[in-house]
Amino acid sequence: MRHHESTVAARAPSAPRHGRLALIVPSAVALATLGLLAWSAWPVVRPAREVEVTQAVFDRAAAAPDQIEHTDSDKREIPTVQAAGWLEAEPFYVAAAALADGVVESMDVLEGDRVEKGQVVARLVAEDSEIRLRVAEADLANARAERSRMQAELEAAERAWDDPVELERAVEAGRAAVAEAEAEHAQLPSLIESARATLVRLDEELSRAEESRSSGAATELAVIIAKQRVAAQRADVTAIEAREPLLASRVERLRAELRAAERDLDLRIEDRRRVDATRAAVASADAAVARAEARRDEAALELERMVIRAPIGGYVQARLKLPGDKVVRMMDSQHSAHLVHLYDPERLQVRVDVPLADAAHVYVGQRCEVVVEVLPDRVFAGEVLRTTHLADLQKNTLEIKVKVIDPAPILRPEMLTRVKFLPPGRATEVGSSRDAVLRSRVLLPESAIDESSGRSRVWTVTDRRSGKGVIRARAVEAIERSDGWVTIEGEVQPGALVAIGAEGVRDGERVSIRRAETGGGS
Repeated sequence: MRHHESTVAARAPSAPRHGRLALIVPSAVALATLGLLAWSAWPVVRPAREVEVTQAVFDRAAAAPDQIEHTDSDKREIPTVQAAGWLEAEPFYVAAAALADGVVESMDVLEGDRVEKGQVVARLVAEDSEIRLRVAEADLANARAERSRMQAELEAAERAWDDPVELERAVEAGRAAVAEAEAEHAQLPSLIESARATLVRLDEELSRAEESRSSGAATELAVIIAKQRVAAQRADVTAIEAREPLLASRVERLRAELRAAERDLDLRIEDRRRVDATRAAVASADAAVARAEARRDEAALELERMVIRAPIGGYVQARLKLPGDKVVRMMDSQHSAHLVHLYDPERLQVRVDVPLADAAHVYVGQRCEVVVEVLPDRVFAGEVLRTTHLADLQKNTLEIKVKVIDPAPILRPEMLTRVKFLPPGRATEVGSSRDAVLRSRVLLPESAIDESSGRSRVWTVTDRRSGKGVIRARAVEAIERSDGWVTIEGEVQPGALVAIGAEGVRDGERVSIRRAETGGGS
C-alpha cells in the first residue's frame, strides 16, 4: 500500500509537462506556416524596384548580307529597316457615340466584349424624352384640328364664291325697290289731280251749302262740315304735292343702292378677301402642322437615341462612361459624347515610328514582317499602308502605318510590336517561326551593359502592364563600342526596353518602369 502511494506521488508532477508540450507544438506549426506564407507573398506585396529603361535601336550598319538588295537600275544597297510600334484599329477605332444629351442609365457591354452591328451597347435615362414626345404628339393633334377648321372655312368661302346668293339677292331686291319707288313716283301726278278734283267738288258743295243756309234749306252745322271737308282736302292736296321731291329722292337713293349692289356682285371684294384669307389661314395651319410633325419627329428621334447601338461589328476596345455619367454633345472634349470605342479584329494596323534616317527606305506597298510581343515566336505578314507627312522632331521619327495581313484573334490594339520593312524581292511566310531571327544586332548605351557577373548581359523588361514589368537577364556579345554606345548581338530585338544601371536586381523580379530622358552612354 505504501509502495503504491509513493508511485502515485512520483508520477503526479509530470502532468504539467505534457500540457506545455501540447501548446508548444501547434504554436510552432502555426508560426512556421505564417512564415512560409509571408516568404511566398513577399515578392508580390513588396514595393516594385524602379528602374530606368531605354529602347534598343536597330543597327543599320550591321545589316546582314542577305538584308541587302541590289536593283537592276542603279545597284544601290537597300538596308532592311526595323522599328518598334504598337497595334491599333485600321484605319481608326469607331466610336459608339450618343447623339443626344443625357445621363447614362446602363452600360450593356464591357471592354473586350464581342458586339454585332446594331447591338445595344448603352442606354440613357429616357423619361424626359418620353414626356417631350407625348407633348409633341399633343401639339401635333391640336395643329391638325386647327388645320381642319381652317379647311372648313376655306370650303365655305369657296362655295360662297362659286354661288354668290347674298349678292344676287341684294341686286334683285334693289331692282325691285327701284321699280316700286319709280312706280309710286309715277303715280303721284294722278294722285294730285284726283285730290285737286275732290277739292273742287268740295268747294262747290260748300257754296251750295252756304246758298241753302241763306234760303233756310241748310243748317249752320252743314255749312261748317262742308268748310272742314274743303280745308282737309286742301291739306291733302298740299301733302300729296309735297311727296313729289321725297319720292324722287327715294328713287335716286334706291338706284344708287342698286348700282352699288351690282358693282359689289361684279367685283366681289369681300368674297375675294374671305377666300384669300382662309387660304392663307390654311397655309399657316399646314405650316403649323409641319412644325408640330417636325417637333414630334425630333422628340421621337431623341427618344430613339436614348438607346446607343454599335455602328460596326467587332470588339469593345475601351469603355468611356459609367452609369450616372453625363453625356454632352458639342463640347470641347472630343470624347464627351463617346460611350465605347470599337474595332474590327480583322482590320488591324501597326503605328510605327521609323527613324528619319531610315524613312527614305520605306514606301507604300512595301512588304513587312510584324512580330507582336504577345506572340514572340510568330511572324505576321504586313504591308505599308501610308506614311504621314509630319515628322516628330523630338523623337526624330516619321510615323508609318503598316497593315497586318490576316491578324490572329489574340491580337489587340495597343499591343507592342516590332516591324521589319523588307527590301524589294523578299516576302514573309504568314505565321512563320521566329527561331531563325531571335538573335539580332542593336545599339544600346554603355550603361545598359551589365558585366558584374564576368560576362556581358543586359536586363530587358517584359510582360509590361500599367507602368510595371518583369526584368529578365539576356546574354549578349559586345561587338563594337563608340561614343558611349555599344553594338551588341544577342536575344535583344529592336524596340525592346532595356534597363540602364540595373544593379542588385534579380532575374524575374517585378520592377517599375521609368523612361530615360536622354540617350547615349551617360
